[in-house]
Amino acid sequence: MEPTRTNRDKLQSEKEGLTLRLIHITDLHFTRGNAFQKALTASLLVDAKTLYDSGFAPDFVLFSGDLVNNPDEAGIYKECEEAVIRPLLDVFRLAPSQLILCPGNHDVSHRALKEWADERTKLAGAMAASQSRLDQHLTLAPTVAYARALSEDFFDLSRRCGHIWINPFAHCYNFPKQRVSFVSPIAVTAVEPKGLRLIAGN
Repeated sequence: MEPTRTNRDKLQSEKEGLTLRLIHITDLHFTRGNAFQKALTASLLVDAKTLYDSGFAPDFVLFSGDLVNNPDEAGIYKECEEAVIRPLLDVFRLAPSQLILCPGNHDVSHRALKEWADERTKLAGAMAASQSRLDQHLTLAPTVAYARALSEDFFDLSRRCGHIWINPFAHCYNFPKQRVSFVSPIAVTAVEPKGLRLIAGN
């Protein structure tokens, strides 16, 4: 299991005079029944409180992929929400809507890839053919259903936090008050289960 990577980012636009502060976390790989995971979570929350107490108050928390280790574990996203996400938002006094989620290859269900193998093959064919064919293919109901099935529990978590992915291939988080948007794509849709393991290994 890779250690979680955390970043403090400060974005500033001189033109607008706007400053944004982000907490950026990636590769959490949340799983249950793992002593290292529990220690990692505890350390993350302690570090977050130290940051907040020092005066660092972020506008958003961003998770950029691999929120869980195995999305096919029943209820794992709900458990991650209760053990990590909600406590982290509470530390920073942020609402769930100020959470930005971007899926990674570990947020793609191996079970769904196998169950929807025919749709995966069709999508791969459209990608190899041309941009116009791919654009058309992405509008088909079976293709959309396939994309939703790949990360169903991830989408449910995002919905509980106030962000509904109308398009299962990408979502734009808009924050008019802060005059900022974040685009979150799903990049792993036509890969085979073996390919997912290769991605995870590299």
